[in-house]
Amino acid sequence: MVGGCGILDSCLYEEVSRETSTDGLVDALIMKINCGATTDYSYKVYIVPKGTKPNENHVYLSDKTNSLEISWVAPKSLLITYDNARIFEYTNFWQSKNVENFKYIVSITESRKSCN
Repeated sequence: MVGGCGILDSCLYEEVSRETSTDGLVDALIMKINCGATTDYSYKVYIVPKGTKPNENHVYLSDKTNSLEISWVAPKSLLITYDNARIFEYTNFWQSKNVENFKYIVSITESRKSCN
């Protein structure tokens, strides 16, 4: 576990999954966040240039989350799936000045795996 991971808060961040895009340019990663005994774990999904650490710009934030997974369905298309989640933040695209000067755009889809 890493305290803060470069992000300005007192929570502990643990990288639980990292998947490189099929074209090898970016990574998607899931971070598990522990902010203390009185709160549930939360999860953030980031997209970053390959091999780099996440910054404050995540594309997904949830808690009460079961079976969160990420997968690249195409070079610029990320799928976020889960069994259950309380989603606080989600954006359907990502771009960065550091990857083709904002011209590389990732489409992001989120979906519940089951109807339990």
